[in-house]
Amino acid sequence: MAEKKTKPRAHRVATIISATLVTEQGQKIVVRVRNFSETGLGISADQPLRIGEVVLIELRNLRMAGEVVRRNGNLFGIRVDSQINIDEMTSRQINKTKFEVSDMHKIADKAYRPSLISRKPAD
Repeated sequence: MAEKKTKPRAHRVATIISATLVTEQGQKIVVRVRNFSETGLGISADQPLRIGEVVLIELRNLRMAGEVVRRNGNLFGIRVDSQINIDEMTSRQINKTKFEVSDMHKIADKAYRPSLISRKPAD
């Protein structure tokens, strides 16, 4: 019996990015991109997608056509029609993320250390 050769999986970059997926029927679904590679995206969605379904992914000013090729519960594999530039995607991911701490979340008294406060025993 001939040994089946499997193509090695492409390197994946783990992430969590919100995106919009447009189905063949024009329905827009908010999805979470969980990882990506040069050839596709791993996403999670609250609505079912069919294997073989052609979709459009709108992700941070990028639009990619693809096909659902894998499903495991609410996790889906999308093979895209054109190669994804990993460097561009990771730089977009880093440059678009802004971390800001509001005054509401800052500790006013730097000496305040909750771990050092002892609690009174319950009566």
